[in-house]
Amino acid sequence: GSLRSVYVPMKEVDTTHALLSRVIESLELGFETRGRSVSEIEDWLFTRLKESFLVMVVDEADRNLNALTPVLHRFPRETGHASFLLISRNPRLLDALPSDTKDAFRPHRLMFPPYTDEELSTIITQRAKIALTNGSCPSEVCWRIADEAKLDGSARFAIDLLKNAAYIATQEN
Repeated sequence: GSLRSVYVPMKEVDTTHALLSRVIESLELGFETRGRSVSEIEDWLFTRLKESFLVMVVDEADRNLNALTPVLHRFPRETGHASFLLISRNPRLLDALPSDTKDAFRPHRLMFPPYTDEELSTIITQRAKIALTNGSCPSEVCWRIADEAKLDGSARFAIDLLKNAAYIATQEN
């Protein structure tokens, strides 16, 4: 079998149907999900993935647990070859899942502490070098953004601050 992986940002998924559609689209399986039931889509997908090992990375997994839970429950049982990496800032995410779902995919917790201001500054500096005109974001601006974002240790928030600062700067010029 082959190793297949898919990234699912839950901020873009509001139902189990949409999640499964995203998986099929990401894996480029060419199956039309519109007008089909969740069980039809699952059956089709399970048949296609029988010989594959699937790794599903689910970002912001706590955004819509109702859409995610059926997938966490059925994929490991039906395929036998599915692993999930659930990314969440909520340390109690797994506690909210039904026990039979946890039994199906046997979760392990791996906790990462929030980023420090130094780590955030490094991330912002790297992103600024990639995305902005050379020298347009002085190191003191990167440190200020990192200092602001360190309150919750969120790299995503820090990157959004950089993006918004860059947008404002382009509007003023």
